[in-house]
Amino acid sequence: MFKKLVKVFSIVLAFGMLAGLVVSCGRSSELSRVSKHLTTYHIEAVFDDEEKVIEAKEKVEYVNSTGGTLEFVCFHMYPTAFSEDANIKPYALASEVKCFPSGVDYGDMVIDSVFVEGTEAKTEIVGEDNNALKVWLVEPLENKKSVEIMIAFKTVLANCTHRLGYGDDFVNVGNWYPVACVFEDGEFDLTPYYSTGDPFFSECANYEVEFSCPKEYLVSASGVKTEQAESEGSQILHFSAKVVRDFALHLGKNVQVVTGEVEKTEVRVVCSSEDPDAGVYLQTALNAVNVFNEKFGEYPYETLTVCFTEFLHGGMEFPNLVLVSDSIDDIIDKKKVIVHEIAHQWWYGVVGNNEVDEAWIDEALAEYSTLLYFEQFGEDGVSRQSLIDEAKTNYLLYTDVVTSLDLGLNESMQLSVNEYSGEYEYVYMVYVKGVIFVDELRNAVGDEDFFGGLRRFYKKNKYGIVEKNDFVDAFEKESGLELDSFVEEWLGGNVAISEI
Repeated sequence: MFKKLVKVFSIVLAFGMLAGLVVSCGRSSELSRVSKHLTTYHIEAVFDDEEKVIEAKEKVEYVNSTGGTLEFVCFHMYPTAFSEDANIKPYALASEVKCFPSGVDYGDMVIDSVFVEGTEAKTEIVGEDNNALKVWLVEPLENKKSVEIMIAFKTVLANCTHRLGYGDDFVNVGNWYPVACVFEDGEFDLTPYYSTGDPFFSECANYEVEFSCPKEYLVSASGVKTEQAESEGSQILHFSAKVVRDFALHLGKNVQVVTGEVEKTEVRVVCSSEDPDAGVYLQTALNAVNVFNEKFGEYPYETLTVCFTEFLHGGMEFPNLVLVSDSIDDIIDKKKVIVHEIAHQWWYGVVGNNEVDEAWIDEALAEYSTLLYFEQFGEDGVSRQSLIDEAKTNYLLYTDVVTSLDLGLNESMQLSVNEYSGEYEYVYMVYVKGVIFVDELRNAVGDEDFFGGLRRFYKKNKYGIVEKNDFVDAFEKESGLELDSFVEEWLGGNVAISEI
């Protein structure tokens, strides 16, 4: 009998260990499986702190996933938006002083050379604002086939508080390298760097990045740091990121780092060495990941870093890395930004969308995810109802002001970001109205089908790109209701919020 119990116990123990192994390896195996079919970027970059220039070589193992044959490939050159001769600026005129606290400065991107399969390539600068690089291939590239493209480039940073810029103690390194444009509706998307919203649209890819910079900087980045070495005052860091939509870095001086863990994800917060609330920020981040893991589905990556920095806006999301403005004073507002940007890891990062044409998808869901966080924790008197009431009050006040001044009231949620009259209209239609819309969708289908719909939407569309129909489909399948007209009424601006 004793031997039998021991045998049973051993079997149970073995299954327990196996289950643990499955949990710990499940995410990495999923990413490895998906990564095999994606474009891979190998980047070697050196940051010159005196000149504020990143000099880099990028080898792109480009995979044709367009469904057809390609004769050329296009790459976004986002840093050109910071050049003096750019016609489309990445900041609004009203934000110029905040963007350039030391006076207007300029950046740029310079392409030094391009080779395709070892042969110097024919190239052309294209796009509405000369914002993209067109690379002609040596021979037509069939669907599912790959080609090697080598690009040597320099990215010049402006002295500014934008996604790409530097100050005394920080360097924000976002949207800094040539990234392949998405091929959609028979052409490459060449959208320029608009000032409104997050004007980016990209597919998941793999990144292997070597980044060198002065060792006095603490470097945070998308992906996992796999190696680090020092040489004559410099540090050389290697990062690996599989199946991410972008790759960004943050460099900081005079900072502190606090860390925690959720499941198998290391969560880090980087903030000023003098900030007494680092522990509060970390707990907020840990709680957010826990809630979203439960509500939507598991965060699939090993790392997540929250960096406080000088920043033009409240915050910004990149894969595995979010920026939060250190100029925010109120602790509740800081928590809201931390949670909102972390929510984007699910909505934009894993489940992608065209942030130019359908910004409401990721922004409304990220804003509502923030509501879900406060609904669960009820911190500082902030609740689901208080946030909805606040959103409605603010929305109605905004529409009253616009109407009274006869400025022309637009209530559509589905304009492209450049079609909104400015940042205010964009924020009120996409964020403020967005959170009200998602809450009304929840009321329409009920909690069980609402959360089931979110989980279905996440699971079915991981690492892909969604559109409005995918959003509607997830909740229709979960609830059994016809929701297309409901969603269209909201997106089209045909619902009178005052009557809800």
